[in-house]
Amino acid sequence: ALAAGTYTVTIQNPDGQKSGSLSLRIVTVKKGPILLTITPSKVYANQSTVFKLTGDRFEAGSGVFVNQVAYQVKFINAQTLEVSASFSTPGTFPVEVENPDGLKSNRLLLTVDKALSKPIISALVPAQVYALTSLTIAIQGQGFINGATLTLNGKGYAVSFVSNNELRLALPNTLVVVSYPIQVTHPDK
Repeated sequence: ALAAGTYTVTIQNPDGQKSGSLSLRIVTVKKGPILLTITPSKVYANQSTVFKLTGDRFEAGSGVFVNQVAYQVKFINAQTLEVSASFSTPGTFPVEVENPDGLKSNRLLLTVDKALSKPIISALVPAQVYALTSLTIAIQGQGFINGATLTLNGKGYAVSFVSNNELRLALPNTLVVVSYPIQVTHPDK
């Protein structure tokens, strides 16, 4: 392969006769970003979600577009971007990355489902803790929205909103040995 530059091109026949010459210019083609994954790839309407986009050749100052609408981007490195967004309309929308030089990535699809009517808890991490110790537990599931509260053994607790799939609870150190029922409630209920 020839390096970038300008080259002279001539043709010579077997009998020695030569053509005139022309210049051939070879330029370096800059490649745009590559989008490989969006996590999560399915979200729910009217819920703030932090997306992780992975790929390659992302640059500081890159833009992320969902259905041609720009969103604020947190540049992590050349392979990872984060975007915080909320969508009001269900549907399937194209997502692409645009670097500051205008080069765009391939498109991946993001599915926005209608808002869930109630939150669903699927896991507690850790699911077992020692009595009279304080720590933070992660509540994992679906349909969580910012402002949700957690009920533990009939008592309400404020939780930290991480995403529509995760909440965090700073567990008090006053609990004794027993199993406690847990429930997540939307702020509008």
